[in-house]
Amino acid sequence: MIGANIKNLRIQKRLTQTQLAELLNVSQATIAGWEREKRQPDYQTVASLAEVFGVTTDEIIGYSNNPEPVDDLTFALNGETRDLTEAEKKDVLAYIRFRKSQRKSAE
Repeated sequence: MIGANIKNLRIQKRLTQTQLAELLNVSQATIAGWEREKRQPDYQTVASLAEVFGVTTDEIIGYSNNPEPVDDLTFALNGETRDLTEAEKKDVLAYIRFRKSQRKSAE
């Protein structure tokens, strides 16, 4: 799970594995190993990843008080909306509600 979270956050930040490796002073192969779940970053590195991505360490390791797992698309949407203005977020929410109402009308 940590590997998928790192990969999703890296993609959201539009970073290559090499760019992220340079920011963390590790090799690109290390990043690839994390993303493929072949290796695990140590706690200090998880803290550094959280700082680079602007998230909490809990988000990196996948800890959540929410018992419902978050799918990849929901995770990506959260990242994509993070830097929107409040007005833009309201527009996105209105669009989601509109699309849901269309689906219900078609049923």
